[in-house]
Amino acid sequence: MSITAGFTKTCTARSGGVKNIWLANRTDIAAAGFTLASGEYSAVTMESAKVFYKYQFDEDTAEHRHSATIENLSTQVTNEVEFYLGKMSTLMRTRLQEILDISPCGMVAIVEDNNSVKWVYGYTENHNATIVEQGRPLMANTIDGASGKVFTDPNGANVILQAINNQLPLVFTGSVPV
Repeated sequence: MSITAGFTKTCTARSGGVKNIWLANRTDIAAAGFTLASGEYSAVTMESAKVFYKYQFDEDTAEHRHSATIENLSTQVTNEVEFYLGKMSTLMRTRLQEILDISPCGMVAIVEDNNSVKWVYGYTENHNATIVEQGRPLMANTIDGASGKVFTDPNGANVILQAINNQLPLVFTGSVPV
């Protein structure tokens, strides 16, 4: 590996935040997985009748992030997707429990940022095995729910999903199968 080019500063808007989040069970992605073309994923192949599900969240409460460290000449990348689901309810509890229950097998997220760029979390080229234990998918890191104490306090749950692997997330240019 070597440095092959420089980087030109962007002089256009570079808005923060997240517009959309879709989640799928890791096992719902077929063995063919994501199609890699020119350093970006252009498509994803799902198992028969399986799809990604859209999770709506309170405005300005979601982000995706990654943090890379090198120790003993080995790279570790911590990839996280965070979002806030407002107003505690039976439906919210059910969706949160599903996230907890699937975490041992994991999830894959497609996250669209406010620049309309979609990113893949929980799936990498180095860990794309169909064997779930080797796939390095997203899992629930924390889910913190609270009712708040006064009328103006938040009422809902903050969700942080995390995958630890050795690659930065890749862009997804295809259509999300929903």
